Amino acid sequence: MNPAELEALLTGLLRLWQIEARLTVARIGDGLMARIHGAAPSVTVEQSIQPFGIAWHVQAEGGRRLAYPSTIGMIRRLREELAPDRGTARVVFAAGAG
Repeated sequence: MNPAELEALLTGLLRLWQIEARLTVARIGDGLMARIHGAAPSVTVEQSIQPFGIAWHVQAEGGRRLAYPSTIGMIRRLREELAPDRGTARVVFAAGAG
C-alpha cells in the first residue's frame, strides 16, 4: 500500500461514517503513518512491515497503541473509536437457493 491508497481508504471510511476530520498521511521508513485530526478522539494509524508480514497499529488520543494483523481489524478498531454508534455489520455469502 502506498500513501495515496491509505489516504483513499481512510477518506472513504470517514465519509461512510459521516465524520468531519482532517487527514494527513506520510511514509515513515518502510511503513506508513496517518493522523486523523478533528475527530473526537484524534487517532493515529500506522502500517509497518514485520518479519511475519504487515502489521497495523491504531492509537486513539490518550489510549493504548493496539496492533492488528489485518486491514479488517484496523478498520473495526477505527470504527469503534470514531463511530461507536454505527454498530457492526457482516456480509454472509451463501449458495443460491433453487
